[in-house]
Amino acid sequence: MKKALIIGINDYLNSPLTGCENDAYAVKSLLETNGDGSPNFDIELKLNVPTKSDLKTLIIDLFSGDADIALFYFSGHGYLDEIGGGYLVTPDAKNNDPGVGMDEILNYANSSNCKNKIIILDCCHSGAFGTPRNNNNKAEIGDGISILTASKDS
Repeated sequence: MKKALIIGINDYLNSPLTGCENDAYAVKSLLETNGDGSPNFDIELKLNVPTKSDLKTLIIDLFSGDADIALFYFSGHGYLDEIGGGYLVTPDAKNNDPGVGMDEILNYANSSNCKNKIIILDCCHSGAFGTPRNNNNKAEIGDGISILTASKDS
């Protein structure tokens, strides 16, 4: 079994985006069927996930079980904090609580029983993924994890 969680967030109060929902739809259309038309990934598409709690729950659910492939795609705002590292920003972001930490997501992927984990981040500061701040800046990327980021951490 192959499963994917595709997130696109445009609706940010102070800094709305315009292309993230379209990006999520495009990724969904690429992944849902193989070239011969047969089913490919079992996809959960979520647009404008409103809260950090909701996003975190979706990520935890994705990496649960023992799928052959668990793919996570995020398009939205990213944030970098020099102490806490990188974050995927949710619309309910507040000072000192911008969203789901990239370190947290890596921990969920590392502890997952899914055979292969693919993480694709299309957000600012996505290059901070895989270089956790809480581990002396050493990457702890486990077996079977592939990461693709749209930008450097800076």
